[in-house]
Amino acid sequence: MESMLSQTRAFFMTIGIGIIAAFGYDYYRAVRRAFKLKKAGVFLGDLIFWLATTVMVFALLLQANWGELRMYVFLGLGLGALLYFYLFSKPVS
Repeated sequence: MESMLSQTRAFFMTIGIGIIAAFGYDYYRAVRRAFKLKKAGVFLGDLIFWLATTVMVFALLLQANWGELRMYVFLGLGLGALLYFYLFSKPVS
């Protein structure tokens, strides 16, 4: 059984992973805007972005909590993304 300390650590790591994923989305959004991608380019870019993001999040979750999907993982990822968009997205864009 996991200790409360390791679960708390994993929760904060998932917040960090959410921030990283949201930054990646902001970066991809800027690239899309800069290159003025057409429909096919947006489709291909979206596909590559989500595949890369899924692999990255999976790999980081393996390190953070051995890949266990628990409610705090989803909360941490969502909270991290919200924090990024609320605090950093405007200055980065």
